[in-house]
Amino acid sequence: MSTTCLISNFNYAPFVVEAIDSALRQTVPFDEIIVVDDGSTDGSIELLKRTYATVPRVQIVDKGHDGQLSCFNAGAARATGDIVFFLDADDVYEPQYLEEALSVYHRHPSCDFLFCGRRLFGLQDAVLLPYPNDRDFGYSVLSTAHHHRWIGAATSCLSMRRTVLNKVLPIPFVEDWRVRADDCLVFGSSLAPAR
Repeated sequence: MSTTCLISNFNYAPFVVEAIDSALRQTVPFDEIIVVDDGSTDGSIELLKRTYATVPRVQIVDKGHDGQLSCFNAGAARATGDIVFFLDADDVYEPQYLEEALSVYHRHPSCDFLFCGRRLFGLQDAVLLPYPNDRDFGYSVLSTAHHHRWIGAATSCLSMRRTVLNKVLPIPFVEDWRVRADDCLVFGSSLAPAR
């Protein structure tokens, strides 16, 4: 099962290297890491090209400033992994994140879309869990379509099989989703329908 880590960056030069390095330090390595820079003006693209020029697993995509959804569209078009993981440029993965997520995908072959809790660091130190226990929501299309229920988590807590991602992206409404494009992934996976 091959894996892609998709990182979107806009003006996060102080953080993006730490985010990429957290993806590179996984106990089970990602097959590829795609960093899509959304027209940063803070020197991010120069930093990325300089830092990762000799790291074959890291691909840097330099594009104009069209927002987060456009980054997801561009990255998904290049992703080759069977499972695509998302990471915001100002977040980091715990070292065993990929290993633990793949364990869930292996134990539950019907799982198409996976989300987890997150640990806050910096100004706050807390663990936020969308649900107190592991849950199988099955197909959430009815709950999403009829009740507009959001069943998921923030960008850096999401992963999905590329077969589902190909049904969700690309979405052409990039101007409407310059921010909060993780909503497109969460709602889209339900409507795909993903399990």
